[in-house]
Amino acid sequence: MKTVLIVPLLALSVAACGGNKAANNHSANVAAPAGNATAAPAANGQAAATPAGAITPQEVRTMITRDGATATVRALNEGGSEAAPNRLATVMNGIAAGEQAWLDIVPLIRPGTDGETGEGLSMVLQDALSKNATGVLRLIGPAEDAQGVCGESATHTVRADRAAAITAVEAVADPALAQAKTACLTALRATAAQ
Repeated sequence: MKTVLIVPLLALSVAACGGNKAANNHSANVAAPAGNATAAPAANGQAAATPAGAITPQEVRTMITRDGATATVRALNEGGSEAAPNRLATVMNGIAAGEQAWLDIVPLIRPGTDGETGEGLSMVLQDALSKNATGVLRLIGPAEDAQGVCGESATHTVRADRAAAITAVEAVADPALAQAKTACLTALRATAAQ
């Protein structure tokens, strides 16, 4: 079961590290097979294609309510073929894209992650910083949360992505997020200097 998870996390890592277009397409293909697509609202208000077999944030929310976070992560991680897509990759891709509906799932699903899926979650949250810094900062609590999202996991991204994340976090003006912003910027700058 764990080897199935490695494929989407590895694909996400490659894509986040500036991998080629084929790697990015592979990650999307693992998330859901090509086929019938339906329109779903995207973060920018435009319609985005939702591939057949994909899962929605509301479906994940329902699974967590019904089965708990751990069982949901386990169920989402099953599959990995065109006939049975690994739906955890869909969740991780949505979070990495900074889509608010997926970011809202993070506090619900985080308790069900283990070391491997927890690390993958931190990686995709760091990827989301440059796309929706406000949404990610809302998820950061104590300093160790900032370090996990903005620090250690930031080493998987290329320098340009870290610079974009720093710029996006610096632009957040919400006073309620000042502490999370400061902690995140400190961690991001420390990894950028490495």
